[in-house]
Amino acid sequence: MAHTRYTKWAALALFVVVTLALQQSGITGALVSFGALALFAVLYILDETAILREADLKKIKEEEELRAASEKEKKPKSPTEKPTTVPASEHTAPSPEPNTIDFKSVVYDRAAEERKLLQAARDGDLAAVTMLVEQGVSVDAENQNGLTPLMFAARFRHAPVVAYLIEQGADVNRKAKNGLTAMRIARENGDQAVIDLLSAGGALD
Repeated sequence: MAHTRYTKWAALALFVVVTLALQQSGITGALVSFGALALFAVLYILDETAILREADLKKIKEEEELRAASEKEKKPKSPTEKPTTVPASEHTAPSPEPNTIDFKSVVYDRAAEERKLLQAARDGDLAAVTMLVEQGVSVDAENQNGLTPLMFAARFRHAPVVAYLIEQGADVNRKAKNGLTAMRIARENGDQAVIDLLSAGGALD
């Protein structure tokens, strides 16, 4: 719109020149001067209108840009757009180990502890027998032949171990696979001390 503004001021200059030049020309000069003034007024109005329209258009454009930016922020992501993921190893703590029990290991450990108890009873190691029983090893643990710690203690004449196992609830009438009991083993050995302990514990002849 710069050319309109220049034309406006050119019309104003023309009005001034004509007015000065035709001051002595009477009515004709006045009319020409008025025409130049009217032209300036028209051009001035057009120029101001154009300036206002340009400002309005600029304001509308800015509002549309702001609206478009706001709608873009609110617009949900496209279904095909994959969300940015962060590797779990960088920002998350490692997951704890599952609380599971290795039954094979438990069975193996229990069998190993039972073998220790059988050996301790065979050796007459009362301290080891006591420790293993207190740790939860069964006093009626048996080997592949069905022999129990009480039977081993009776076989090898370990009366203190026999007494302790009876106190801990060992089955005094339990039979091995060959039918032997602790009492029968003690009688075969002729071990009266063990026989008396077994009898007191409820063993049958």
